[in-house]
Parts: sequence; C-alpha cells; structure tokens
Amino acid sequence: MVEGVRLNSINPATESSVWSGVCASSQDVLDAVNTAKTSFFDWARTSFAQRQGYCERIQFHLQAHRDALASCIVEETGKTSHEASLEVAGMINKITISIQAFLERCPVKTHHADRRLLHLSHRPHGVVCVLGPFNFPGHLPMGHMIPALLAGNTIVFKPSEYAPKVGAYLYDLILKSGLPKGVVTIVQGGKDVGRLLTAHPDISGVFFTGSSVTGAALQEQFAKRPSVILALELGGNNPLLISKLKDKKASIFGVIQSAFASAGQRCTSARRLIIVENTLPTGFLSELAACIQCMKVGGDLGTAFMGPLISESARQRVLERQSYWKQKGGAVLVESKPIKPGFFLTPSLIDITGVDASIDEECFGPLLTVQRVTSFEEGLRLCNQTGYGLSASLFSTSQAEFEAFFYSVKAGVVNWNTPTTGASSLMPFGGCGRSGNFRPGGYYAADYCAYPVSSSQSESLVLPEIVPPGLSL
Repeated sequence: MVEGVRLNSINPATESSVWSGVCASSQDVLDAVNTAKTSFFDWARTSFAQRQGYCERIQFHLQAHRDALASCIVEETGKTSHEASLEVAGMINKITISIQAFLERCPVKTHHADRRLLHLSHRPHGVVCVLGPFNFPGHLPMGHMIPALLAGNTIVFKPSEYAPKVGAYLYDLILKSGLPKGVVTIVQGGKDVGRLLTAHPDISGVFFTGSSVTGAALQEQFAKRPSVILALELGGNNPLLISKLKDKKASIFGVIQSAFASAGQRCTSARRLIIVENTLPTGFLSELAACIQCMKVGGDLGTAFMGPLISESARQRVLERQSYWKQKGGAVLVESKPIKPGFFLTPSLIDITGVDASIDEECFGPLLTVQRVTSFEEGLRLCNQTGYGLSASLFSTSQAEFEAFFYSVKAGVVNWNTPTTGASSLMPFGGCGRSGNFRPGGYYAADYCAYPVSSSQSESLVLPEIVPPGLSL
C-alpha cells in the first residue's frame, strides 16, 4: 500500500473539487482498529438504555444539521435537492426504527423450567467495519452503524472514496453525541484502505454495501474466517413486469421512478422492463419514451429530476452498455447522451425483444431495457433469468398474477403496483443470489449486529430427584 496518497472528491455536477485529504496510511488503519478494540470492553458493558441515549443524541444533531447535511450530499454526489432531503429524513427516522427493531429482534427473555432459569440475551461481536457506498452516503452507513452501536459494537467507518466529505461530516455529527472515545472511528480512502481494514485480525464483522463483484471478493476473503460476521447488501439486475395495465400515467410514473430515480444509481433500480403486450393500452411504450425524453436532467439540482452520475468512468460504463445493445441489434427508443459540464447523462430506453440477452450484469445508471412478451408466464420466466435477486415489481390489476409473481420470482424485495425502488426501513432489506448473503439490513440489521446467548442458571447445584440408571452416589 502506497502511503500518503491524496484523496480528492469531485462535485459530479460541476467537476470542481469539494474536498481534499490524505488516504489513511497502514498505521492509521492499525490505530483505528486498536482504538476501537480498546474501547470495546467498556462500551459493550454499558446498558442498552445508555446506548439508546447516545443514538438519540445523534438523531438530535442530525435533525439540527439536516439542511447542511443535505447540501453536502447534493454537492458531493450530485443528488437532486429533493432526493438529498429525503435521504437525511430517512437517516433521522431510521434511528427510532432501529431502536424499535433491536428491542424486537434482540430481546432479553427468561423462562423457568425444571428448577432452572433459562435466560436469553444478545451480545455484540466486537470491532466491526462499515464500508459505505456513494449512492446513499449517509443513509446506508447509518443503517449499519446505529444497530451496531445499539448492540454494543465499536465501529471503524470507511466512507466511499467518492463521498469522503459526507462521511467526514456524518462522523462529526456522531461525535457531537458525546460517544466515548474510540467507539466510532473513521478512515478515509479507496479500495486499498478497505482491503487493509478488512484484513485486520481484530475485525469481528464487515458490513458492506456496494457491488456484487466486491461482495464476492469479500466472501472469498472470509471463507476461512467464519468467526467474522459478514453482511452484504449488493446490486441487482432487477425486473419490472407489467401486465393487465389500466392506469397508463401511473404506470409510466412507476417505471420512471423505478429506473431513473437517483440517475439509476440505486441497487434496487429497475434494469429490465418486461411488458405483456396484449394487456397494455395502445401506445404505452411510445408514451413512456416521450416522457423519458422530456425528463429534466441537469441544470439546477433543485428542480431537476435527475442529477449526474458519480464519475466519468461511471458514465462511460453506461454508454458502453448502450453501444453493446446497439451492436446486438437492440432498438434504441431513447438514446443516452452526455451533457457537459459534469457527468450528466440523459436516460436510455432500449427494446431488446428477440435479442440475445444472455448478459447478466448490473448496469449502474439510467439505462432501461425492454422485452415484449405475449404472456404473463413468459414474462415471469424472463424475470428469473438472472443470478441476482434483490428487487422485483409487478404492475398489474390481477391479484392472481401477483400471487404467482410473489411465490415464483427470486428476490428479497417483491412489490405489487409500487416501484422497485423506495424500500422502507420498517422492513428487512436484502437479496438472494448475487445480491446478498441472506443477512438483510433495514429492520433486520440487528440480527447481524449481535448474536444470541442462551444460559441455563440455578443459584445452587441440585441433585435430581431421579438419578439415571447405572449410577451410584
């Protein structure tokens, strides 16, 4: 690892620098883990009420600085003002929900049986590292950190290298709560810093939100360390199936919200639109294309629907995927085009009906493919032609179709007449296949932040009334 490498954060809407610092050195990472390890013993032994109090103070400071935090998210990630405000609101609400979830998922219970007290409690793992993403640089790390704190873990937080300013600001707000020294520490940097952090022998848990490629690498890395709890929130090649459609405008809005919110930079974004042709109103696809072409991209992020992609390389990957579908024979209904300055990209809609669609990779941006089918059953089959399994939605007036969809589609989030995006913190959030490792976040994050401890207790040793045969005392 090269020491002293500078980390510069670029505003993707203006291409101007918004933050500059130095990536954590090897010693910085060692110091952060050691500090967290030293702090763990005392923190784990505080009462749940005390830990809840600290988290509620974090909530207070998030509320007090919500506008400044939202502005920071807009500046560094290019989110629209509307989406950034919703993200901060989600962070604030998530703390109350996380407290409720922990009490429900990790309760203290007792039973009396055979002159014994049976006691159930939950213990923290130790030092956990939280690797944050750029697309929700506040909300998703907090979804790991608050449950981890409530459980009694100490945390080393590495923000995305594309959102170090938001990470630093969030860290400062956390410290305002008065948390004991070392309970939460931060290291800045890219993949090298992440690798060094996760390789540390004193790390007891790794909570990661990001690409399936990195998730697979982490699973391989920890295959020989089963004592480390690994919680992965990964990507998706998510299908949106439309059948028996009545409300055309509502459906068009649902498609746009599914595919193009956050410029398609959500792991739950719809990547594949599958439509049962003979059940749709005339002109549905052409009207969808017209609405997409009228979408406001760029300019004032206070009034735009879509902001930029996070980087030039991210934009190029989407354009390369568009070129791929063109070469395969796909019909481009709406073509993506770059907008300067910044990393803006207009959305793309490509009809790939009848085209070899064997590629199964998440395209993290505003590109939506369309496949036209003649039956619901064929559409359902196409939905499952993926190794991912995060989110899937059905737009249909038929409850029977939804029941078939719900029990057949392979995904951790299965919606009916609601977009693929917009998962609620009141529910678990995770996927199967290449989308996760069956440790969902959201409401179930408490499950991977603590482990159950069962205990059989008696104030004194008591001889049983009946001694087993063959034993003399």
